[in-house]
Amino acid sequence: MAALPGPKIPVILSRMQLESALNMEIWEHRDTVPVVNRSGEYVGVLRHVDLRRGIAQVANTIAAPVGSDPITSLLSVYGSSLNSLLDAVGEFTSNKNQ
Repeated sequence: MAALPGPKIPVILSRMQLESALNMEIWEHRDTVPVVNRSGEYVGVLRHVDLRRGIAQVANTIAAPVGSDPITSLLSVYGSSLNSLLDAVGEFTSNKNQ
């Protein structure tokens, strides 16, 4: 990787938080911004649309309830799987009887 040549252009640091990057004034004049690592080396380009999509995906993730533990989560998943299996068997037997 090489440092960006030429005049000083605005960049985004690769370790910057998404919300901080979204609030930068740079987006008023650009749709894409170069991304550099902590050494100032070019690592890629970030598009404004991709940044907004990434933030939307993070906002749509389901947070674990406070106090949840791995055993409770495992039992919940196991219970859901068992219910789905019983529903599938029920549908199969009702279709077979018709």
